[in-house]
Amino acid sequence: MKQNILTSTLLVMGLLVGCTQAGSTEDKLLGSWNFSVFMSPSKVAEMSKDPLPPGATMEITMEGSTTILHGHRYNAEGQATLRLAMQGKELPLKFLIRESGRWEMHDDVFVQITEDGVVTPLDDMTRSIVADSPEMTALFEPVKGASASSRILNISHNEMNVVTLEEPKGLRVKYIRTS
Repeated sequence: MKQNILTSTLLVMGLLVGCTQAGSTEDKLLGSWNFSVFMSPSKVAEMSKDPLPPGATMEITMEGSTTILHGHRYNAEGQATLRLAMQGKELPLKFLIRESGRWEMHDDVFVQITEDGVVTPLDDMTRSIVADSPEMTALFEPVKGASASSRILNISHNEMNVVTLEEPKGLRVKYIRTS
């Protein structure tokens, strides 16, 4: 009798674990994820529509979180820092980016469609630069209706790795689940 109870318990546990691990990609996406991204000066130059002045370089670091919700909705928030280097001086520009929208899955491609968003300069120097050069904010400004597509390379309960399919194309991003 004890053997039957133990066997039944193990079978049920195995089925539960198997069903949890074998869930659909959409089910695995649901929850909150942290991410960080670094774009080297060469990657920034490659994706930039307008060339930087001769001798200038820019790198971008972004850190934040994305919450993928039931009903195909998402919310994202993060901080982006642009480090513009020119003539031996570095100018760090810091922005808070918030956006929300809807998401879709197409096979292994995760698509986020922006419906609302805002970019906020985070310090006095950044606010001053933006006042003189609004195109700096435009680099990050969420555009209503714009989409971003990423191929999901792998996804588990705790981690997801993607590669971007649009600008900046080919950027690898690692997400770590927070809930």
